[in-house]
Amino acid sequence: MRNSGLLVIAIVLAALFILNNCSENPYFIGNNVLEPKTRLVMDTIYAVQDTFYLTTPEANTIVATNIFLGAWNGVELRPVYRFTELPVNAKFQSIKMMLIGKAAIGEPSQPFTATAYPILNSWTSNTDSVWKAPDQNYDATLPLGTVVINPVETDTFFLEFNEQGLAQFNQWSDTATTVADNYGIILVPENPTFVKQLKSILYDQTDERNIFYTYKLLDDTTLYSDSTASTVDAYIIRGTFNTVSNRDIVSTMSIYSTLLRFDLEPIIEKYGTNIIINSANLQLGIDRENSLIRPGQAANLTGHSLLSDLDTPDIVLDSVQARYFNIVSWSSDTTFAEIGPGVDRQVLAQNFIQTNLREKKYGLNLLIRFSTTSDNLMYYALYKVNEPSRRPRIILTISEVPEPRF
Repeated sequence: MRNSGLLVIAIVLAALFILNNCSENPYFIGNNVLEPKTRLVMDTIYAVQDTFYLTTPEANTIVATNIFLGAWNGVELRPVYRFTELPVNAKFQSIKMMLIGKAAIGEPSQPFTATAYPILNSWTSNTDSVWKAPDQNYDATLPLGTVVINPVETDTFFLEFNEQGLAQFNQWSDTATTVADNYGIILVPENPTFVKQLKSILYDQTDERNIFYTYKLLDDTTLYSDSTASTVDAYIIRGTFNTVSNRDIVSTMSIYSTLLRFDLEPIIEKYGTNIIINSANLQLGIDRENSLIRPGQAANLTGHSLLSDLDTPDIVLDSVQARYFNIVSWSSDTTFAEIGPGVDRQVLAQNFIQTNLREKKYGLNLLIRFSTTSDNLMYYALYKVNEPSRRPRIILTISEVPEPRF
């Protein structure tokens, strides 16, 4: 029995040996040999063309959360206020308007004086036609009061109305005669050396009272005290920013935008078409000596898909919602504004570059501008394509997928 059992085992082993050697492929097949091995590489492409445009001479400031007073780099900023809730038939004895300072911008050195004047025509925003010639929309012969603006970051100060100011408010309040049209006041700075950032009525969405007054009524010797709030505020943008030679410009308020073109064809020539753009980081070299960058300020830029050529006067942006990305970070040495790690690098990679490659569009045109237009005073001078070490660039992370072997 023992011999017959050993014989059976020997026969089974022999059969298995024969079957293995009769396989269609007698050689060992390594693991994953049928799967293409992806190679991850990093590369950089550089802008090949650049320019900048004054895309909007004057931003709409009626929705701004900050108001600005003063001047910087060719632009003067003048606050305008309206207020309607005044006592009827009042004889004003004193009026002061509170202004809350949030920052001093530029190179503050000496204080300057701002004077209030009555506005002559009805307005709803700073972009109304009555402000096209801003010096003609207020009565410069009737100063209503003055305030001194100090070069400190934060403070609270008051515009004191003079006798002419009290008389003007009396007219606005008087119903016994023809009521004078109340279009509010404008603050005009005198030889300003910096810009004062003020709190807007929209700053924290509260109805904070900022006009304080005392008054008497007809045939009444009682001195009353009350306050009211501005109902509308904005600021007038007078002039455009000075530009910098051999630099592209991006700015708020008087809005400059920078346009860039990248050539995507070298990517195809180098890696072929079977690639995946995983990440793309746009870096923009900043000339900090000629820019206005406040301490702790994020880059605050956005990039948009540009459908028109850079040398076309009529700029056409891609209307698709997803075709923009944020540029909010600084490089480690702060010489570049860049896209921060995360979603926005993927947006540029997939929604811009990968889409263009898939559609065989080998040019990428971008418009760069600030994410806000009127809430902050910001101005960047960007290095152009002729600055080898600081020209605009996109750092790519690419998955290079070889063709399948079988």
